[in-house]
Amino acid sequence: MKIITSLPNVLIFSTLLAMNCQTKMAYAENKPIITLSYGTPYLACGVKCEPSFIIKIFEDGLVQYKGVKNVEVLGRDEHRIDKSTLEKLINKFHKAHFLDATGPADPAWIPINATDRTASICAGIRFRQGTQEMTTFMRQCELVNEIIRTTDAERLWDLEWIRMRYCR
Repeated sequence: MKIITSLPNVLIFSTLLAMNCQTKMAYAENKPIITLSYGTPYLACGVKCEPSFIIKIFEDGLVQYKGVKNVEVLGRDEHRIDKSTLEKLINKFHKAHFLDATGPADPAWIPINATDRTASICAGIRFRQGTQEMTTFMRQCELVNEIIRTTDAERLWDLEWIRMRYCR
């Protein structure tokens, strides 16, 4: 008789557990797996304000662009890249041992000197694979160039100047 009365409790617990797992999976799918943040997009700046934009790449190939200031294309735009192209980009991150990298990492994406409103150009890259995630401000020119090439950002959003100015 005790088994019959505890059955509803087991069903409720199992349902709640399953809902929690689905929510976490849905949340992970909504987070970008690669983000390139260039400039200091959310800081006030003076006359010499540097270009700022953000490119986010999602697991399904969705690419979101946001031109924040001093770029040819301002505002939001998006397009898709195919799975094989995305897999090649992810392999570049693995070959660079990005998740194993040691050095300055800041999950808040704000450089240390940003609070004095004189922060110079800063490029940050965030890469997420499963539960592992790394954000770095180290000079990762090869990866910056690969993100821009893979997302076709040079043609779509006129970002070809990145290689000349930041990553030669």
